[in-house]
Formats: sequence, structure tokens, C-alpha cells
Amino acid sequence: MLRTRQWLGYLGLIPFVASATAVFFSVSFNALTDTSALSIFTAYSVVIASFLAGSLWFGQPRSASSQHQPSREQEVKLNRQIVASNVFALFAFAAMLMPELPALVILFLVFIGVYYLDYQQVKVARVNDELTELQSSYFRLRTHLTAVVCSLHLLVIAKLVA
Repeated sequence: MLRTRQWLGYLGLIPFVASATAVFFSVSFNALTDTSALSIFTAYSVVIASFLAGSLWFGQPRSASSQHQPSREQEVKLNRQIVASNVFALFAFAAMLMPELPALVILFLVFIGVYYLDYQQVKVARVNDELTELQSSYFRLRTHLTAVVCSLHLLVIAKLVA
């Protein structure tokens, strides 16, 4: 299962890398589409940010043998994360309606925010001694993917500001 996630995760970087490279080197996609590389980068970022925000609804899955019930405090935290995931999705949607520079800054912050919430879920699983190898490996994958996506956002933002 992790192998599929890895393949899909890394393949999902291709549109980010291609469009960010096109923005950075001022390459036009006019032969393929009337849409600018910057618009493609921003639109894809909105889609992926929304997808990741939605994935927070599932929380950290528990192992089948787990007898641990979340404490009231943990349940409240999870509910806050679910609300935050909706807020992040709405910010991503709002970014789609803005000029590119503020949109990319907001999307960068959404990716950081979603990653932070992922980290919080892993931390809870670790504290409860319920962090599986699959969860740990998936979080490492998310760390790599988020680092690349955020770096590309900063690169494109720097190009726009320059």
C-alpha cells in the first residue's frame, strides 16, 4: 500500500515541477493550452491543497488490535483538526479567486498548516504507542512531498516578486 502512495505522491509532483520550472524560466505552454504556467501551478496547488485538507478528516487510523479510546482532550483536538481542514479547503478555494501572488502565499501557508496537522496526528499516535510502520513511512513521504511543494511555492513567489 505504501508503494502505491509513494508512486502517486511522487508522480503528483510532476505538474508542480513542470509548471514551476516553466514559470521560473518564463516558458510558455501556448502550444498546448491558452493557460499560463503560473495559472496551471496555482490551479494544481488549489486542487492538491484541498485534497490534503480533506484527507485530515480520516485522522490517524488505529490498529485493529487497539483498545485505546481517545481521551476527551484528544477528541476535542481531532474535532479542531477537522474544522481546520475545512478552513484550509476554504482558503484554498479563496486563493483561486485572488491574484497569483497572494494566492500562492496563502496556498504555501495551507500546505504548511495541513502538514502541521498531519504531524499532530502522528504525535498523538506516537504518544498512545499506536504509530504503525505504515503511518510512520507515510508521514516521512508527506514530509518529503511537502518540502518539495513548499520549496516550489517559494521559488515561484520569488520569481513573481523579482
